[in-house]
Amino acid sequence: MPIATGTFETPLAMRYVQQMSREFTDTEPNEAGDCSQVALPGGGTARLQAGENGLTVTLMSDDPQVIDRCKRVIEGYFAHVAAGAPIVPIWIDSDA
Repeated sequence: MPIATGTFETPLAMRYVQQMSREFTDTEPNEAGDCSQVALPGGGTARLQAGENGLTVTLMSDDPQVIDRCKRVIEGYFAHVAAGAPIVPIWIDSDA
């Protein structure tokens, strides 16, 4: 299964996990508020993990084209919500 992992350096990682959980799937993150899994528009799943140095987003789908669309969805989300301080991800693609 194709996987893409993006790292976003931000001190607001936990806030983004919570916001993205509510916005994409109308759910809440785990009890600690630092991890969630959401379904993205156009297919694909994103696992969101807030850490000390930022947010890690792991995209999963059986279709590499869906992974590419999911990257654009996540990047577009950050371009919209972090307009004052753009967050640029570093993506690493792999197969699980």
